[in-house]
Amino acid sequence: MWFLAYTAIDMGDLELTGELLGRALDEARAHGDRWVEAAALSTRAKLAHVRADLDALGADARRSAELFAELGDRWGVSQATGWLAELAEMTRDHQAAERYGREGLEEAGKLGLWPDVAGWLAWLGWVAVQRGDYARTREYSQRALRLATEQGITPVAVLATIGLAFAARREGDLDAAEERLRRLVASARRQDSGKGVPLFLSMVLMELGFLVEQRGDAARALALQLEAFDIAREREGPRDQASALEGLASALAAERHHEQAAQLLGAAAATRRASGLELAPSDWTEVDRVSGTVRAALGETAFAAACARGGELTLDAARALATEASASVGSAAR
Repeated sequence: MWFLAYTAIDMGDLELTGELLGRALDEARAHGDRWVEAAALSTRAKLAHVRADLDALGADARRSAELFAELGDRWGVSQATGWLAELAEMTRDHQAAERYGREGLEEAGKLGLWPDVAGWLAWLGWVAVQRGDYARTREYSQRALRLATEQGITPVAVLATIGLAFAARREGDLDAAEERLRRLVASARRQDSGKGVPLFLSMVLMELGFLVEQRGDAARALALQLEAFDIAREREGPRDQASALEGLASALAAERHHEQAAQLLGAAAATRRASGLELAPSDWTEVDRVSGTVRAALGETAFAAACARGGELTLDAARALATEASASVGSAAR
């Protein structure tokens, strides 16, 4: 039951994952199977990460690490520690996230666990993206991609490719970024299980949305950001919901829908506040760019008022606002 959950979560079937984990934990505790209990808690921490439940993420990851340490399972400790690293990244403690990454990389190397070495390299590449250190992103992500390809570890190859694509777009190499992003989207479409899509799809769609907006295709950017928002909404993932709202605001601002863009920025900020999430330095660059454009168009007073109105919107109302505005963009494009 635990292993099925471990597999199902990467396919995006979160309902089945939660059900299997609950059953696995009940059985493990009933039979005193502390290894399965530790493993299931580690996977449940991953589920909490998807849903941005910071308290559950921390509690399950710490308890999993404790149990694995008591059992003397260094691999298990490394797995659970990975979710503590994710918690540090989500709360923008990038120094701690990088420290966890370096310690995990060293331990995996000592154990000769090359798939885990690849995973920690990809993770360090992603942390570097969040910090805006794109040279370091390329260094880590390229090493991770080579090793993951050799080992046949697809999820790690995906994360490494995401790091390279994000770094390329943010440094202005749109062709390289687009090639990688479109390949990732195509891969996710092929993996669609009918009950969910791979976890990485929403963030890749958002990044591709920013890219096509930079190329001047606002209608396509809006469609991509709306799809990303819907995926995040279905998964109850507030971080991706907020990011997609910011992506929608960016595309609307490009089409001079400044009032709606400001409201969506306000809705995104409210979503982050409610979840205790903060923007990474690299994400601030995007939000500052959009906010600057909208503020200049509306003026400070009108911008602040529109953001405040957006902060009072439900997520469904924010989506409806974006959909209505996107319809006019599509009509203009036609």
